[in-house]
Amino acid sequence: MVESARTFAFVFARSGSKRLPNKNLRQIGGRTLVEHSIDFALSLPYVEKIFVSSDSDQILDIAESNSVIPIRRPTNLAADDSPELESWKHAINFAMNAEGSFDYFLS
Repeated sequence: MVESARTFAFVFARSGSKRLPNKNLRQIGGRTLVEHSIDFALSLPYVEKIFVSSDSDQILDIAESNSVIPIRRPTNLAADDSPELESWKHAINFAMNAEGSFDYFLS
């Protein structure tokens, strides 16, 4: 990676899960699954900004309380059959509008 390159990390955590309801809010070792993902992204020294994309108010509150940038995902991008690529496009557009361009995308 180029030292001056900008790397943004994105955590995608929708509220719906048929097999394990609210799985992103389940706790493992005292932290939710989404917090573990945020913690991992925070541990990467080359990541400049971290975003959490979700349709869940609870997950977006967790993002804010962990000092990362919440992205409200539209309901049509949070269904079981929503194409993941469309959620990525939504998040990238949000990030570019909010924080400017970047070189690397980590999901």
